[in-house]
Amino acid sequence: MVATPDLLFGFAELFMPDLVVHEGLHFLANGFSAEVFEQWRRAGHGLRETQRVMNHVHVSTLLQQRLVSDELALTAARAVAAIWRRTLTPEGLIVEVLGADFWDAAVTFFDGATADAVPG
Repeated sequence: MVATPDLLFGFAELFMPDLVVHEGLHFLANGFSAEVFEQWRRAGHGLRETQRVMNHVHVSTLLQQRLVSDELALTAARAVAAIWRRTLTPEGLIVEVLGADFWDAAVTFFDGATADAVPG
């Protein structure tokens, strides 16, 4: 395999992302916002749902919106998920592949012990 330094470090960040812990939950540090977390919670979303949404990464974004087949998009999502399972499972995180086609193929994670309670 041949790569540029930008690709190497970009994929290293994707595959072994920095995490931030907020209210006992793990989130991707890149782009995390406590304000957005609170917006999701005020809207009535449970902790797990909030985490899943805030931690999801769309394959289309990773591929710079370059149109690929649905099969390739889902294969890419599964590849990221397989790596995340190796790097994030030791943190107690559960990794999921989402979507059915290029437009919604994504990967996300959430804390395994997260309750789906809604605020109240």
